[in-house]
Amino acid sequence: MKKLFATLALCAVTILPLAAQNTVKKTYTKAEYESCYRLFIAMGMDKSTETSVLKIVEMQTKNMPPQMQNLKTIVLDFYRKYISYDVMKKDYAELYLKYFTIQEIKELTKFYASGLGKKYAEVQPQLILEAMELGQRRAQEHMPELQQAIMAEVQKNISQSIQQNAPQK
Repeated sequence: MKKLFATLALCAVTILPLAAQNTVKKTYTKAEYESCYRLFIAMGMDKSTETSVLKIVEMQTKNMPPQMQNLKTIVLDFYRKYISYDVMKKDYAELYLKYFTIQEIKELTKFYASGLGKKYAEVQPQLILEAMELGQRRAQEHMPELQQAIMAEVQKNISQSIQQNAPQK
């Protein structure tokens, strides 16, 4: 299962940027970026991004043997170098501007500045992490079913291939 997720992540990291290169990138004004940055401050995005990175690295490395724990630092340094809030905030702003109008961004900023918005921003990374863990646990519980279905399909394909390649009489 981990290999599947690693493969999918590798595909996303390598293929999606190539697809994105073929699209025309919209330009935004300084004021539009600033509106997003105000939202991000209200959301506490800098802290939540760091917390998420720490939790993801912890999940990825928790089952490593003790002699491999130094890899945790390498992975964490890599994430901080390439996907930290400071590195990504302009990209995040462009993502938000793609889906929200400036008026909606201002409304979101008001929400995140409220008590409920602050609470939501504080617990959101943990909610996402726990939801991912629930999904992973549920998938793991039913893995034999998936393996059986895959094996049945593989056997069916092998049988068909053998029949198609059998000498004709």
